[in-house]
Amino acid sequence: MAGLPFLIFSRMMTATNRKNMHKIIGAVLVVLGVYLLMQGHDAARSVNSQVKNLFTGSPDRHVTLYYLGGAVSCAVGLVEFFRPEKR
Repeated sequence: MAGLPFLIFSRMMTATNRKNMHKIIGAVLVVLGVYLLMQGHDAARSVNSQVKNLFTGSPDRHVTLYYLGGAVSCAVGLVEFFRPEKR
């Protein structure tokens, strides 16, 4: 019984719906990636991060994670958005 809703949903998905779903997921990932990049930029400009960078010479760990997460999310989103459909 647990697999019945999934079976019904998968049969309702046509090829057009699947293509549109990939584009929607790709667009959401790109938006999320841009948001993370902006948060990383804001975190890098914070006083705390600038003081740490001044004394240690390396950026804050959170800044690096924001930048990496944003870049990966944007890349995966663009690949997903422009991926050719399967036949």
